[in-house]
Amino acid sequence: FPNAQQRLEVLHTLNRALAARGLYAEAYQYSEAYNALRDSLTTVQANSRIDWVSTRLQWEKAESQKQSLMLQHRAEKRLRWALLLTLLLLMLAAWLYYRRRAEQHRSYLQQLQHEKQLAQNEATAAKNELDLLTQAFVQKSTLIEEVSHLPALANTPDIPYDLLQHTLLTDADWVRFKGLFVKVYPAFFDNLKKAVPEISPAELRLATLLKLGVGNKHIASMLGMSPDSVRKSKSRLRQRLGLQPGQEIEAWIEAL
Repeated sequence: FPNAQQRLEVLHTLNRALAARGLYAEAYQYSEAYNALRDSLTTVQANSRIDWVSTRLQWEKAESQKQSLMLQHRAEKRLRWALLLTLLLLMLAAWLYYRRRAEQHRSYLQQLQHEKQLAQNEATAAKNELDLLTQAFVQKSTLIEEVSHLPALANTPDIPYDLLQHTLLTDADWVRFKGLFVKVYPAFFDNLKKAVPEISPAELRLATLLKLGVGNKHIASMLGMSPDSVRKSKSRLRQRLGLQPGQEIEAWIEAL
């Protein structure tokens, strides 16, 4: 390009020098060469400018794409970090929830175990009290039976009247007796009523004493009936329960 500029100056100088000497034909040739070279240079400069502008535009476009990719990369990076943080928070929340549920479950099991232990202690205490009460009724029944065989002693005014009563298990005694019995055998009455829906209160008392292993003689004294009536009541209850001929009612009630 610098050499082309020098050629233009040389061609222009030769054109003027030849024209000054009157050599117009030769001067015209150099003038044409000058104009052709100048047009060529102008075209080259224009093309160079166009190429420069095109290159500039491509560079700006590439730079814009680069900036866009960088922004996109940063956005994706922020999104990844946000997702990771969200995942960590969810894991932390899940862990805290699981720990809280585990503590609640452990507390519930401890409370349940405590209540179970209290129920067992209460049932044991009720069983002991029920056994003592049953033994007291049996002993009182035995004593009454012994007294009943001594007519002279039975008519002695020093013997308390309630000792000679025929019904030992009064309504008040039955309420207390039944309360203790339910604590020891909570499902007994419900299962018995399922087997015999229309069971009578007298049959309930009979089944209760049979469950405790009280014999016919003492049942008779406690319920104020004869031993024969006890046997008949047991026979009727056997029929209502639908027991087989060889099946003992005591064994059936014991397994209830």
